[in-house]
Amino acid sequence: MAEVKTRPSKGRAEPETPFRWLGYILVVLSIFPFLSLVSYDSGDVPWIKSPPNDPPNNLIGVAGAVGTAIGYRLLGLGVWMLPFWVLAFSLRLAAGSNTRFWRRFGWCALFQAGLCAWLQLGTNLFAGVMHRLNAAPDPGGLVGWLVMTQGLERLVSPVGGTLIVMTVMIVSLTMAIGPRRLGDGYRDLLGRWRQWRLDRADMTARLAMEEKRLARQLEQERRTADKEARRRAHEEARAARTAEKEARRAEREAREQERAREEEERQRAYEERKEQLRREREREAAAAPAAAAGHAGDGAPAGFRVQGSGGPQDAGSSGTPELPHSRTSELPNFRTSELPHSRTPELPAAAEPPPEPPYELPAVDLLAPLPKGEAVHGDVDQKAGVLVKTLAEFNIPVEVTHIEKGPVVTSFELLPAPGIRVERIATMARNLEMALKATSIRVEAPIPGKGVVGVEMPNEQACPVTVREILEGDYWAKCAREMEIPLLLGKNVSGRDLVIDLASVPHLLVAGATGSGKSVCINAILTGLLMSRTPEQLRLMLVDPKIVEFALYNELPHLVVPVITDPKKVALGLRWAIHEMEKRYKLLSAAGVRNIAAYNRRESVVQPELFDGPGTPPAAAKTPALPARLPYILIVIDELADLMLQAGPEIENGIARLAQLSRAVGIHLIIATQRPSVNVITGTIKANFPGRIAFQVAQRVDSRTILDSMGAEALIGRGDMLFLNPRTSKLVRGQGAFIGDEDARHVVDFIRSQSKPVYIQEVQERLAAGDDEEAEEGAGGTAAGSGAAEGAAGAAADDPGDELYEPALDIVRRTRRASTSSLQRALRIGYTRAARLMDIMEARGIVGPPRGSDPREILIDFDGEIPGNDASGGESPDAPAPAGEGDEAPAP
Repeated sequence: MAEVKTRPSKGRAEPETPFRWLGYILVVLSIFPFLSLVSYDSGDVPWIKSPPNDPPNNLIGVAGAVGTAIGYRLLGLGVWMLPFWVLAFSLRLAAGSNTRFWRRFGWCALFQAGLCAWLQLGTNLFAGVMHRLNAAPDPGGLVGWLVMTQGLERLVSPVGGTLIVMTVMIVSLTMAIGPRRLGDGYRDLLGRWRQWRLDRADMTARLAMEEKRLARQLEQERRTADKEARRRAHEEARAARTAEKEARRAEREAREQERAREEEERQRAYEERKEQLRREREREAAAAPAAAAGHAGDGAPAGFRVQGSGGPQDAGSSGTPELPHSRTSELPNFRTSELPHSRTPELPAAAEPPPEPPYELPAVDLLAPLPKGEAVHGDVDQKAGVLVKTLAEFNIPVEVTHIEKGPVVTSFELLPAPGIRVERIATMARNLEMALKATSIRVEAPIPGKGVVGVEMPNEQACPVTVREILEGDYWAKCAREMEIPLLLGKNVSGRDLVIDLASVPHLLVAGATGSGKSVCINAILTGLLMSRTPEQLRLMLVDPKIVEFALYNELPHLVVPVITDPKKVALGLRWAIHEMEKRYKLLSAAGVRNIAAYNRRESVVQPELFDGPGTPPAAAKTPALPARLPYILIVIDELADLMLQAGPEIENGIARLAQLSRAVGIHLIIATQRPSVNVITGTIKANFPGRIAFQVAQRVDSRTILDSMGAEALIGRGDMLFLNPRTSKLVRGQGAFIGDEDARHVVDFIRSQSKPVYIQEVQERLAAGDDEEAEEGAGGTAAGSGAAEGAAGAAADDPGDELYEPALDIVRRTRRASTSSLQRALRIGYTRAARLMDIMEARGIVGPPRGSDPREILIDFDGEIPGNDASGGESPDAPAPAGEGDEAPAP
């Protein structure tokens, strides 16, 4: 029995050695088919390309190329399984496991045939690959073509063939590996997985218990630490509250003492100045008779004088002390007789009133001291990093090149990477607001003239910008000296003073939502002008439909008329401004200059007397026919919306005509509104106001209405503004300067203490005529009776002329209809003015008296001469009617 058992073992051991060596050899040889497949080139095969590549591109040479080509022809793409089969069987032989070798080989061959048949179904899918391999058209080779195309597809269709092939492949692969071995492997994997789960659960339980223990320990320690921290914080807070109360009390007492001391000093300086002016008036009044005797040849009364003018009238006041920080200008003497349209009667030299004291500009000390405080910008580097990171998340790489720290906002300059459109950055404002936790973000893409994108965000704490801070700066002193009408606006983003010359703008539109800073901006502008310009240099016409905004500035010597608060009188004021503009153009033409600046700089040529008798007084210094100087006129309208609602067409036409023509003669406009809609800021007004300031608005459409671009909706309010400079057509962001009511009142009181207002009589007469019109409208309503016509005729007799008379006459000529209602509709005017025009025609004998509801009778033939329409252009509506045309005349 022992020999029987020993002999077979020796017999089985001997044949295993050749199989092992065969396995070792095949392991090495399995690399050859793999390299042949990887480096296959159809050009290496002689029957595919003639002549073939020399040397061949295949790593195994011609043998590898030919073998691969044959493999593609037989097996198609399934030839890539050959290196795997060779390696698998060689490793099995090398390991000494040669049992059931041929059976396994047969099952693998069956799997290979099924694979080729399955690949044959993808003929269209692999067509491109097979063409590149020059082995088209069968991806399954000859085997796949025979099994699938010629066999299964014809018998059971492609779907049935696919099911059969997949079944054969699964069964053959299972049998090649061995069902028992697969079951053992599955059970081994399942056991390993279950053991891993048990180990993991055990470890998790232990870790959970340890975590609970540590958590309890940490919780106990945390409670102890929190209790101790609360105790210390309570003690520190109590000590801090006590110290803060003491500090606030001390600060409040110091502030009250400082305020009381400043108020006392200001009041003392004010009283001293008033007393000084009173003594100077008394001294000059006592010296008036001697001065009148010494200047008997001067026919013009004395007026305002500016210190430092160098004239003879300043010699007596050279010892007058000057307030600190007060700036004066070297200008000719300001006389009320030289004001346009002033109807002051000429008095003889003996009746000349005592000369007025020299006019002094208000001192900066009248304003409150500068508040202490600096802007808090926070960690700007960290914010810059958040900007870069947020944009990078949206595939917008940028680089922060510069950070500009301003009083209210901080500006980051971003340089986008090449190929990045700036419009993409402009649309990221909301995302940047969320990332930076900012109240508002404004993106300027790009910054004009810099080639970078600006991102502006509010500071954590803003630094206040005050009017006094700018007035004390050197830049304001330079601007007040060089500019004609310097407008004090505030500071830009960089913290530099923002001052513009209105003469170069030349008109300014200010708009924004309620409470955004418009009124403060207007007050800052007016304060800057009052502290830098005398009444001889600048006259003001203020329109305040809200009644309370400009009430502070009443009775200023700069005013042409008192502040206009009635919207119905604004049209009269604009009409006077148009007349004044036309008269100034005539003056410029007579002087041979093109603008007011050249007119004021010209040298007045005085014609001496040719024949002076021995008794003739010296008259070499005759008063020239033209005024020596024309002041600038600034018209400020605080709320345009109310005016447009009540007298829209007339107001719009008056503003448009002034804005188009008044720049050269020194008449400029500033209009403000809190309703920036197209009904208020019409196209006509917008086209003639190139300079615009936009404060915070609620919607993008409002920003477009004001600035023709978006951006104002992203402002933060409280004086934050965008200024459109007409010279560069670029937006400049700035912070408006703040001035309190008390500071403005101190400046106005100082100016009032020096002189009284000198209103232009013509404007007051026109406004008074406007009051008469309102009275007529209230008494007569819209009735067209004879009583209303007589009242209108009386008004027409007092009116020296109406610029709408000629258009009204032309309407009557064309329509052959003379009625007040037709003139109202055609000219878009009120009943009172239309009735006045009709009464002028009646007074000149053109139309008859009113006939109730019927039109008036036309008394003349329009093809002939019109009575009263002489060469004077209708300047005398009071001319009597021709004989035979009626005995009625307009009421005196």
